[in-house]
Amino acid sequence: PFWLKSLRKFVSAVPTSSSDLVAAMVGAESTPAMQPTSAWYFRWRQVASELIGEPLEEQAAGELWRDARQSMKLPPHSAYRYLVDEYFAAARELLNSDRRTESASEELAAALRADVKEGLPQWCYERAEPRRPKAADSPSEGIVQQGPAGATLWFGDIPAELADVKALNKVFFTSKPSGVPPPFIKKLVKQGYKAGSIAFRADAEPRQDDELCEKEAKDWAGYAFVEFRDTQEAKDALAHFDGRLVEGWKMRVQWAEDRHQGRTTQFRKLGPDLQPGQDPPLVEQLFPASLPPEDLRQALNRHSAAIASVLAQPEQEPWVIAEIVEAFYRKHPRQEIPAAGVLLPPSLLRNLQEELRRTRWPAAPHRAGMQAQHYLVLQRGWINEGYEALMCVIDDVLDWADPAFGCNRVAVTKDFQGSPHIDSSDVTYQYAVSIGDFTSGGELCIEGDRPDRVWVVDTHDRVAKIDGRWVHWVRGHSGGERYSVIFFSTNPACATERSRPVFQDFAPRG
Repeated sequence: PFWLKSLRKFVSAVPTSSSDLVAAMVGAESTPAMQPTSAWYFRWRQVASELIGEPLEEQAAGELWRDARQSMKLPPHSAYRYLVDEYFAAARELLNSDRRTESASEELAAALRADVKEGLPQWCYERAEPRRPKAADSPSEGIVQQGPAGATLWFGDIPAELADVKALNKVFFTSKPSGVPPPFIKKLVKQGYKAGSIAFRADAEPRQDDELCEKEAKDWAGYAFVEFRDTQEAKDALAHFDGRLVEGWKMRVQWAEDRHQGRTTQFRKLGPDLQPGQDPPLVEQLFPASLPPEDLRQALNRHSAAIASVLAQPEQEPWVIAEIVEAFYRKHPRQEIPAAGVLLPPSLLRNLQEELRRTRWPAAPHRAGMQAQHYLVLQRGWINEGYEALMCVIDDVLDWADPAFGCNRVAVTKDFQGSPHIDSSDVTYQYAVSIGDFTSGGELCIEGDRPDRVWVVDTHDRVAKIDGRWVHWVRGHSGGERYSVIFFSTNPACATERSRPVFQDFAPRG
């Protein structure tokens, strides 16, 4: 679960007791959740203790937990969140009335015991929202698809000195057809079969022998499953590569069968499809899983400063503070500030949309971990083979928006959603535009310079000037496809200080 992953990230920056806590929680997962010994119970008890400023009385805590689990028939995670929210509200009221006493835990328990059985908040009995229908070419559940069906070739007879992903990529780069981007190596087996064997076929089972002597190992050849952008490109590649001699390797190429390719999981999605206008879960907005530990610590400090009056012990475990931060924003939703970019001229909009619909997307996303059907990164000033026409249209848009902007990278996506993150490689602000037939949702949301604010930016057919070095994400959309184009810079010569999330005074300069 997300909280455990986040907790593990914090372990290196907090006292050793965190490790003990993780071990206790993981071990407790196997115990009956109804009893006050489950991981969720211990987790709630520590959060509640922080809220009231002293250890929670064990008997009262156990009674509250059993009431929430039995009387309301709540699953453990729902009971946990319900009790955290109740204690948060009660602790705030107690703090505001200046009534913290030595018997605070007993006083709170008594006050809550009568309320805990009254009605549940909406989220406790709300069913999961139905998933948005997928397009015919959309990814499979949880995995970003590695290209269309029928776009994979089997390359065999790979000599030992080339049976390496880096070496093989170099071979493809130097020997591929002109104007075609390098393919994606989906799977490489270094010792697949005896070299020269005619018994091995692309649809045969690979042979295994872990006790080969060094001399025998030299007689083995490797093979790879290589993915192209679409079936036509794979067909052209088959005619181009089969029988070709490159660096002493006479390529043996055939169409590949799915059952031997394995399942590539290195480009996982971050969550289920979002409904139109729906945000990703609050905890992902506040503490994105993609953040490195130091950035995660900064996010924690930023949000905990906004609720300092609620924290009884500011030096408490980071995950406890993170839970209280989340409870705070559940009770006090962040303020949304609407904004909108500048409309693209009709001619630029039409040209960009037509070119995006003609785009042959790479077999594998150029950025892992983002929830998008396709993700392509182009480099300005370089030859982007296979994407020259798209790059020309993109340059026209930038020349209209800001011809002096030192953009050296452009991210192009299809159906990007959710994925809260920070563009840590950016050195300055960026320009963002989204186009397509989608009719609702799809707004770009950016955490404000104040942690209790979120900018909601309309980029549909519009160019907005924003700073991706703040946490940001995209709301769910519906009604059609949504393409996005992001102009950004990683060039140190163009660096500027981070000042504001959204530049409302942006005006095109071209």
